[in-house]
Amino acid sequence: MPDALTLKSGAKVTTSEVWWHQRRPEIVEDFEREMYGRVPANAPRVTWTCTSTENTTIGSHPVISKQLTGHVDNSLFPLISVDIQMTLVTPADSTSPVPVMMLFRGGFPPRPRQAPPGRIAAGGPATGDPPASEQLIAAGWGYASINPASIQADNVNRGHHRARQ
Repeated sequence: MPDALTLKSGAKVTTSEVWWHQRRPEIVEDFEREMYGRVPANAPRVTWTCTSTENTTIGSHPVISKQLTGHVDNSLFPLISVDIQMTLVTPADSTSPVPVMMLFRGGFPPRPRQAPPGRIAAGGPATGDPPASEQLIAAGWGYASINPASIQADNVNRGHHRARQ
């Protein structure tokens, strides 16, 4: 596999134009194919609606928290209804779009984590560092917290896992 400064053909990247128009697209293609995966051509459409909006804080930062529901068009298999549960939290003082980090967590609606004054927020490491959600908001980013079980439920009957007596 070529390094970042060698094209797949083996030629060296010698100019910024070659980097931007040839090598960088090769790297992006590799990541899309090998790391992120491809969205199937027949993936069902998802229609998002905002079910509630709340002004709150993460740490000392004002945020806007939106509860979203993504209804999946499951017309190919109508016996199953899929409604994706997600919370989108963004800095309240943002005047333009912000980068958003996707988090996967259970429960709905996931609540922004807050700590009482003088205490570390739940989920913060013992070092006293704030949780990732607070660090993202402090840096001017947002985060989307999605409930994976709303996409595909865990239907394991836990009663069958008991030891036999």
